[in-house]
Amino acid sequence: MFPLIEAAERRGLPLLSGVDVYDDTTFNQKQSVQLQRELDELAGQSEGLDLLITSVRQALAIVDASPHIYLIFDGD
Repeated sequence: MFPLIEAAERRGLPLLSGVDVYDDTTFNQKQSVQLQRELDELAGQSEGLDLLITSVRQALAIVDASPHIYLIFDGD
């Protein structure tokens, strides 16, 4: 997950670059829309990054499918 966060930091993407690698970071349904945009901006940079993006998109699909579901990045 670190390469995705590092790429987001380089591009100044606020949500992904705000993921705390040492603690939990939680995103709700409203934030998932912006998170998708940030993933779009990072897509196509490298194959390894695209695999991470695909994984996050799959998790976001679950978040978007039902209310009261959150995407949690579990740091540490």
